[in-house]
Amino acid sequence: MRHDCLQLARKHQAAYIQLYIICPAEVALQRNASRSQDQRVPEAVMRRMAGLFEVPDPQKRAWEANTIALDGSRLDRSFSR
Repeated sequence: MRHDCLQLARKHQAAYIQLYIICPAEVALQRNASRSQDQRVPEAVMRRMAGLFEVPDPQKRAWEANTIALDGSRLDRSFSR
């Protein structure tokens, strides 16, 4: 999917950068559990998505060189709509 975003940016002659927020699955699960029941993502879905996630790797994919990585496990702010 990230490569699709890159191709779209190239098609429209736009800059491309990706922001990778590092957050271990267990931290995400804890945060999810603290949400109100009606806003929680099912745990099975979160675990499945964590298993599917690919970490950006500029060594394998040169087009991922423009990646900014942030440690999201240290963020303690919640953002509401």
